[in-house]
Order: sequence, then structure tokens, then C-alpha cells
Amino acid sequence: MSNMLRVRFKRGENTKFVSHLDLMENFDRAIRRAGLPLAYSHGFNPHPALVFGLPLSVGITSEAEYMDIEFTEDIEKETFLTRINESLPEGLECLEAEYFDQKSNIMKEITFASYDMLVSFNDNIEADAIKASIESLRNAEKIIVQKEGKNGIKDMDIKPLISEVAYGIPKAMNSSHVLFKGDTGVLKTNGEYALEYLEGVVKSGWKISYDPQKVMLFSILCNAGSRANMKPELFISALGKVLCKDIKVVKIHRTGLYIDKNGEISSPI
Repeated sequence: MSNMLRVRFKRGENTKFVSHLDLMENFDRAIRRAGLPLAYSHGFNPHPALVFGLPLSVGITSEAEYMDIEFTEDIEKETFLTRINESLPEGLECLEAEYFDQKSNIMKEITFASYDMLVSFNDNIEADAIKASIESLRNAEKIIVQKEGKNGIKDMDIKPLISEVAYGIPKAMNSSHVLFKGDTGVLKTNGEYALEYLEGVVKSGWKISYDPQKVMLFSILCNAGSRANMKPELFISALGKVLCKDIKVVKIHRTGLYIDKNGEISSPI
């Protein structure tokens, strides 16, 4: 058996503002509390043998985060899941794990990501107008947006980075697909997490600047990783320009991370 374990975990509302560095420290502490035989690098300042996939931006929740863990001895994956989840703080939970034997790691392999985004409009907008605007973006030669980076704001063409977009309302997402490059079969969502979030907002009585009954759900599959990476909210920015309307992104939830396996988009596990 290989000593390399690939793990999928989720980040809920309680941990959406935890930085990537703090996330790594949380897992390091949890693994040690659980008494798991974690391997460490050699040298003057040993580091835990943990490699995480695409870091999640602060404020975003996810059901599809991945990490590779190296152990010094064999341990059953079911035992790992039980013991690590008993040691993790609320809001973090490991969902599945699988041993693998390969030289690469999850950080280098990620090529695509999918997201659900709840958005609200300042004005009432007909569904036909949204569909027409998305069709316009799909048919455009380029989709230019402004992206802020270390060297300031610059124009960026996100058209090549978008594989698929769907829109609708939670529980009815599969009825309104608008394809960019073609139906990958990957983008499948009913907005379950988004719907639970909205219900929680209503029950909590939080003061919010939008009407929970008038939000729409957009799902997107886009390039991600070290070779090409796109923030999903850039698509909403482009859509707002076409509609000439202000669109507020209320909630972003990552639904998947994927790798390129022999030319096909596949799950990392």
C-alpha cells in the first residue's frame, strides 16, 4: 500500500474566513491530536508532508477541497477519516480518502473548478434578458474584464477560461443550461448548498441588502490551477456589463475541483 493519501474535505460557514495558512495549521494540529503517523520533510526546519489543492479565497465555502498526505506507516483510510474528523474544528470535515501512487501532487494536477454563485440584481430582470446576455457572451470573440493584480488593474480575456455556464433558481438548475464549449457532463448542480444558505439567512433574521426571494443561481466550470486560473465572479462582472445592470454576488460555493486525465475532466479521487 502506498503511504500517500488523497483526501476530499469541505469548508463550511464557520471556516470560510480562515486563511490558507491557518487552514494548513488546523490540519497539522488535528493530525497530531489524532495520533496519525504524519511524515515530515527532512532538514533543519521539517515541514509536515501536506500538499493542498487550489487555495480557496477567503469568504468562499466549499464541498470539494483536496489535500495529499504522506504517512510514515500504513493506516486504513476509514480509520483516518474517523480520527481526523474527531479532531478537526467545526466547519471542517473530511469526506472521502483514497491512497494513490504517483509522483505528482494535487497542487500541480488541478486544471478546472466549478462554483455555484448566488447573485442579486438591483432591478427586476426578465429571464429572457439574462439568457440573451449569456448568449451574447458565448458568441463574442472575447470577454474582456478588468482584473486587479499585483501590478494594478489590467484587461483580461476570460472567454478561453470558461467551459460551461448554467443559470436558474435552486432546485431547478438543470433546466436552463447555456453551454460555452460543450456539455462536459461535469457541471451538475441543484444549488442545494445555496438553497440551505438562503434558508439560513431568512431564519437568522440577518440584515441583508438584497431580497432572498429574488436571487438567481449561476454555476460555472472554469479553468483553475497554476497554468490558468479564473475567479468565477469575473463572469458575473462581464454579465453585468452586457446587461448594463449592477449585479451583487451574494454567495460563492465551490462545488468541484478537477484534473485532466487523458484529455478528460475527472475527479482527483
